[in-house]
Amino acid sequence: MRAVQLSRLEEDTMLPFTGKNVVVIGGSRGVGRRVVEASIGDGARVLAVARQEERLRQLAGRSRASKS
Repeated sequence: MRAVQLSRLEEDTMLPFTGKNVVVIGGSRGVGRRVVEASIGDGARVLAVARQEERLRQLAGRSRASKS
C-alpha cells in the first residue's frame, strides 16, 4: 500500500526537466543509470559521472540513438 501512495505522490509532485541541467554521480549503473535515463527522457541535459568509462559511453550511445 505504501508503494502505491508513494508512486501517486511522485507523479503529482514531479517537476518538468525540459531544458534543465542534471548532474548524476554514479550514472553508469543502478539507480544512477535510471536517473540518467529518466532525466534524458524528460528532456534534461545530463552530465553523468562514473568510474567505468565504457559503461558511460554505452549509455551515451543509446541515449543519442533514442533521440534520433
